[in-house]
Amino acid sequence: MIATPTRYSSEAGATVEAPRDPVRRAVSAVDPSLAFPRTSVRVRESNPNHHLWNNNGTWYVHYTVHPTPLTKSRVRMSLETKDLEVARQRRDDILVRAGAGL
Repeated sequence: MIATPTRYSSEAGATVEAPRDPVRRAVSAVDPSLAFPRTSVRVRESNPNHHLWNNNGTWYVHYTVHPTPLTKSRVRMSLETKDLEVARQRRDDILVRAGAGL
């Protein structure tokens, strides 16, 4: 964050700027050993329908991919089924492929 200069008036009436904040913040380096793209997959045993949602009877899957260390992309796609068990199986297949980077 860059500090903005503070303005104040001197006794003679001239406007003077205060010096800028000399503190510089360290830029955090990104670890190049991290493999990208990465997926953000959270598995919750208490919710077997995690990553699934029903839109007018058709099941969809959604998850997040991190193509670079500084960006993310949400993936949403139809599973083209109205059967919950089929939707869960297709979701699992998609998440396995996404996690493998395919």
